[in-house]
Amino acid sequence: MDCSCNLGGSVDCDDYGGFVAVETRKARKEWRCCECHEQIPAGAVYSYCSGMHDGTFFKDRTCLRCKSIADQLFSDRYIGYLMDDLKSAIGDRQEIPPSCIAKLIPSARDLVCDLIQASWGEDN
Repeated sequence: MDCSCNLGGSVDCDDYGGFVAVETRKARKEWRCCECHEQIPAGAVYSYCSGMHDGTFFKDRTCLRCKSIADQLFSDRYIGYLMDDLKSAIGDRQEIPPSCIAKLIPSARDLVCDLIQASWGEDN
């Protein structure tokens, strides 16, 4: 059974005359993830995304943890807002099926579960 998660976003590059290309790369130098803003160290594998949106060219680098979350939990979204969208979805009590969480890589699963658990503490 496929994961049917879609926690947010309704962005379609075609709506803005855009395009996007995504490839997996190995960092030759340190970069910063465009989603969580943590360091992507030299030698680490990351996702490189480039394209055009609303007439503007862009290029972004995403760590594998954030890419896993984006791929499994969000269909279409604006790049750079993943953590905000995830925290908002959890805060709004949107259900994240266990089958979707199970498909995340371990570091992504840990982050999502930590955020869910932290939101439970906010209820008290």
